[in-house]
Amino acid sequence: MKPIAACLLALISASPVLAEPLSQADRQALIEALDALKNAASDHATTRLGSAASAFQAGVASADAATELYLRCVEKVDFEERDRKSSEFREWKKRNKSRLDDDGHGLALRHQLQWTVLTMKAASDPAGAPKLAPKVLDALEAIFRTPEELRGHVGILSQSVDSTVFARAYGLTGYKVEGWPMSPLQGGNGNIRVDGAFQQLIFPACRAAGDADALRAAWKRRIHFEEVARGFWSKDSTEEGESLERDKFLAETRPGLEWDMEEELFKAGDEKRAAVALLKHLENHIQHSQARDWEARFRQLIAPRESESTESDGM
Repeated sequence: MKPIAACLLALISASPVLAEPLSQADRQALIEALDALKNAASDHATTRLGSAASAFQAGVASADAATELYLRCVEKVDFEERDRKSSEFREWKKRNKSRLDDDGHGLALRHQLQWTVLTMKAASDPAGAPKLAPKVLDALEAIFRTPEELRGHVGILSQSVDSTVFARAYGLTGYKVEGWPMSPLQGGNGNIRVDGAFQQLIFPACRAAGDADALRAAWKRRIHFEEVARGFWSKDSTEEGESLERDKFLAETRPGLEWDMEEELFKAGDEKRAAVALLKHLENHIQHSQARDWEARFRQLIAPRESESTESDGM
């Protein structure tokens, strides 16, 4: 196959001044040129992804490694590519020294890189993305294991990984994976939510496996994470993980999530255990604003099935 430039040059040179339709040879030459462009683009993308994956995996190793990679990426995209002087980069580092030296900042970057690596794996095999659900839960567990260290830096974890400085430096901006949360958290400080990862990946994996115990455990982790987020990352949070936002969550939001958990488990087949839990839940939260709705939904759940009613009437 001829090089692309040679194909085009031959085509142009052979063309007369007058308008003329493409010959079969012309069409074949253009098709070959397009194939060459496609292959070149694919090879370039593969090389770029391989380089990014290697760099990101190295950055995941530690908070210091993540910070080092972050600085290299900032220097590249915000200074070198904009023809800004190296002295300007050094001045930027001085201005941001306290933030860059904060262990929590490096830890947040490390978690962000881990999520980026998982996202790249999902993008490389979208059909197999659901199989990554256990690793997604592990990543969330790691984030919520030391919430006090991340205080003030959780905004990093609500940023879509295709728009980070890492993605910009390695040419990975703009890509999306259908059915995949592009960040481990949604919202900013004081408004952190984790339902994306659970609703899109973790819960569906448990449902597909038909594992009621795993589904219940996943629900409990989600509720726990929501509580921790409001306790440690709200604007009025204390060192012990207390805040008005957490108090409001415990009084208003958590009961609703617990009801949704047991109602789903009832529908999934764990009827006896869920029914006892739902009745106890109503007893404990009879004054809740949703109690009347819960009671109506519970009656509907436990109403005799039509076939059972017919059998009873015939006795």
